Amino acid sequence: MSTPPNPFYPPQNAWMLSRPMQVGATVNRVIELLRKNFKLFLWIGLAPIVAEILLIVPYCLYMSFELQPARLGSGAAPTPAVVVLMVVLIALLMVAVLFIYALFETATSWAALQVDAGAEATASQAWQVAWQHPGRSFWLMILRWLRYVGPMLAGMLLVGLGAALFTASHEQGGTSVAAFVLIPLAVVVVVGGFVLGVVLYVADALSNAASVTEDLTAWQAIRRSVQLTRGARWRIFGTGILLYLIVMAFMMAAEVALLVLIALAAGLSAVLHAGAAAGVVVGVLCALIVLPLFLMALSLMMAIQPIYQSVIYRDLRRLEPVQDAAMQPGASFTMPQFR
Repeated sequence: MSTPPNPFYPPQNAWMLSRPMQVGATVNRVIELLRKNFKLFLWIGLAPIVAEILLIVPYCLYMSFELQPARLGSGAAPTPAVVVLMVVLIALLMVAVLFIYALFETATSWAALQVDAGAEATASQAWQVAWQHPGRSFWLMILRWLRYVGPMLAGMLLVGLGAALFTASHEQGGTSVAAFVLIPLAVVVVVGGFVLGVVLYVADALSNAASVTEDLTAWQAIRRSVQLTRGARWRIFGTGILLYLIVMAFMMAAEVALLVLIALAAGLSAVLHAGAAAGVVVGVLCALIVLPLFLMALSLMMAIQPIYQSVIYRDLRRLEPVQDAAMQPGASFTMPQFR
């Protein structure tokens, strides 16, 4: 099967518009892409959700069987072998889920770049692109996660060490000076690590789009994202926050609608004296209506992040030749080239 083409760009005269997209325009563009390509992003997003369910449900059923009191004995406590099995299976499950979502981000980024440029894209093509370099996508996600969470994890380890020293000294009837020093220091490291994680998240936000468009390795994509986001990080941060608030407002409205629906169903059953059986039927019908809507909303909500990052990536790539020409007077204007 042939490789789907990379995103194309508008004619040269459109590139000479040197004003960057602001937060409002970016959000409008993301909503427009979601509206016009609803089925595309829905089918891309449903794949990792279904895969995760297929992984988690068998694990939960198996562990519920292993943790039955009849199998554990009269003490009803897991044996060391069962605990080790649980830890190993959870670790494997986490790796599998991260791998699936790494492919999902690559597929969504490619599809968003395509439709934002006016090209055609299908979910099968997007997943085909994602499967071309699965190891690269997975390694990129791991590197980004370590960059975000690493500093904060160091602070949490300091908190745990300080708490352990404090507990040990308290049990011995003394006071640990190291604990009183470590705990405040650890809090500072945790807070600082969180702030640094947000900064790195914004700086690395375009790495998926750069990797899939410019055929870069994981480290190259991160460095490319850091380069592209200079001067635009507040705009990226503001766009992410605004889209997050919109999604949260939508989810809250959906939850309110669900509660109203359940209340109306319960009230109608009480007025009609329908009984418990009718209440169960109404509950099942509500679940059949709400569950697909919830899965659809979750699918589109997950797609928003790579979509808005791809939109910003294309906008910054659009401005890049203009900025280069401005920094080098007399340099000729050239269109960006892609592999």
